[in-house]
Amino acid sequence: MALSYKDYIADGQTKDFAIPFKFLNQVHIKVFVDGKAQDHVINNNVVSLASPPEANVVVRVKRETPLHERAVDFDDGAILSEAVLDMANEQLFYVAQEVLDYSEGLLKMKEDGHFNALNRRIRQVSNPVEENDAVNLSFMRSQYIPTARAEADRARNERETSEQIRATTNQLKIDTEQTLSEARTFTTSIKNDTEVIRGKAEQHMVTAHAHKEKAIAEANKATSEANRAYGEANRAKGYVEQYKPEVKGAWTFDNYVEWPTLGVGQGRAAIYNDGIYHKCLMIHGNDSKVAGEYRVGMWNHVTVYGSLYITGELYVKDKPVYHRGNIHISTGNPSGGADGQIWFKYS
Repeated sequence: MALSYKDYIADGQTKDFAIPFKFLNQVHIKVFVDGKAQDHVINNNVVSLASPPEANVVVRVKRETPLHERAVDFDDGAILSEAVLDMANEQLFYVAQEVLDYSEGLLKMKEDGHFNALNRRIRQVSNPVEENDAVNLSFMRSQYIPTARAEADRARNERETSEQIRATTNQLKIDTEQTLSEARTFTTSIKNDTEVIRGKAEQHMVTAHAHKEKAIAEANKATSEANRAYGEANRAKGYVEQYKPEVKGAWTFDNYVEWPTLGVGQGRAAIYNDGIYHKCLMIHGNDSKVAGEYRVGMWNHVTVYGSLYITGELYVKDKPVYHRGNIHISTGNPSGGADGQIWFKYS
């Protein structure tokens, strides 16, 4: 806290300010408003200004004890009173306080090696010369700020140009996307139409293929029927040509054939002289009684000279007989038989 001055922050209404320290003479009291000396009057340790200072300015009430002359001049033989001695000492005391306050207000180097301006302005700073010189506000405004403003203007112009380019690019992107969308729509439409046409073409192709297959099947069927008819005709012709002389006598068959090379009649009835596959005279009945069951009927007595081989079921007087292997039937008593044969007496 200062010992020889007091700072006040004006509120725009107050013009009276107290003097909180002692002084030798009223003329030693000075008043400064925003750094400028002001006329004032003093009453009861209060200074009064002609008008209230503007708000927020600093009002300093300061004591300035003179140093160029002594407050007391001692003479030889003079009486030394307490008041005289106090005045002489107070002058020195007040001057010491003022010097201390003045030194406290100077720009000092602190313990960390740096100067501390105590949140005060540094006035009358000269223009810088070397790289590490302090810069005043005027130099900043005349030198650095125009350059900075020019750079800012250039940056703004470049930004505006970039924004224009970006806007143009965005519009180009929008136009491109619109074109692509239209192209996709057009392509999709063409693709859909193509798929429809393709589907119809495939349907026509399937229909045509079906007609073709049907035609081929019909043609094959017709060919088969024609071949069968031709075979039947040839077989009938052969029978007529070969066996008409023997109608009243024995039938003599031609050379061996393979069953059923010449085909069969209605209900699969046929007589074959098979010497290739079954290698026997094949008599095949028809299925006119039961579909899928082919029968050969023999009336009167049937005499079998030699072995009778039955591969299906054997019925005697409409009664089925289980059998397996070779079965022999004879009217006489069994007279033995080979291995794997079964003999039956029929009466």
